[in-house]
Parts: sequence; C-alpha cells; structure tokens
Amino acid sequence: MATSKEIELAGEIHRVAIRVNIQGKYHAFVEFSGHVHAIYVYLKDAKTGKNIDAFAEHDQHVYLSTDYRLSFGESMKSVIVDKVAQLEKLKADLLKFLDVDADGVPV
Repeated sequence: MATSKEIELAGEIHRVAIRVNIQGKYHAFVEFSGHVHAIYVYLKDAKTGKNIDAFAEHDQHVYLSTDYRLSFGESMKSVIVDKVAQLEKLKADLLKFLDVDADGVPV
C-alpha cells in the first residue's frame, strides 16, 4: 500500500494541476492508473493544444510503492524514500508552470 506521504503528495500534485489550469496558459492532466499504481502528469499549451515537451503525455510519471516487489539488496524503506523523492520532483517540476507573485502566491 502506498504510504500516507505518497498519497499526500499525489493530492498536492492534483491541487497544483488545478491551479495551473485555472491560470489558463496550460491544460494540466493528472491520471492515476490503479492497475499499475502510477500517477501520470502531462501538460498541453492551452492555445495550440500541443504537448509541452517536458510534460509530454505519459512521460512524467511515478509508480507508487503499492505492491512493489523488492529486488536483491533493496529495502522497502529505501524504495519509499525514492518514491517520495520522485513525487516531490514531479510536483516541483509542475509548480514551474504556475505563475506566482513575489511572495509565492498564485496570481
């Protein structure tokens, strides 16, 4: 089962995507594929409908720790740390598309 931190970050990614959409420059899409326990994020230019290269469809994704099968030498703790880091990076990359004022408040 995904950790509470992974679930929290997935929710935060959804919230950022909604804010990006509200600003009108981009269409942000967030998908959760339950059969593979993955969250996907992609962006399209709102005017042209073209993919944003860094966020082309299904290029940005993270598989959650749910049902993860450890390889030789891995520990679940290190896997979870890695999954959380991947989700935090995905959120940070998405935040770059959100216009904010000097105090970091979305405009």
